[in-house]
Amino acid sequence: AVVTDAINAVWREYEASQLAGDPDRWIALWAEDGVQMPPGSPPVVGKAAIDTRDREDLAVNEYSEFTIENEEVEVSGDLAFARGTFKVTVAAKSGGEPMHFEGKYTTIFRQQPDGTWKIYRDTFNSNE
Repeated sequence: AVVTDAINAVWREYEASQLAGDPDRWIALWAEDGVQMPPGSPPVVGKAAIDTRDREDLAVNEYSEFTIENEEVEVSGDLAFARGTFKVTVAAKSGGEPMHFEGKYTTIFRQQPDGTWKIYRDTFNSNE
């Protein structure tokens, strides 16, 4: 339960930072050697590349809904995985109708030397 609570805290900060359009808060949740595997594009390898991708997204998009809900969390040593669902509503800052997405994810977290849990591997896609 302790690890599940820690992972849920990461997700709450993930949601809040995206809703606030705050890439500095968001990238702090990632391990240095993190890998993000977004749909329809090659893997984004390393914290710096992940940070660049998020900043580019937040420069042109604004999130009005971002919810992440674990359906399963398993822990093995300093690794944990979470599987669940997300809901996102996003609109281009330049105007236009907001788009709503619902999807699923599998995320692997790695415990850091200071005891915190960071996103290590992340893959997600839409249900549509």
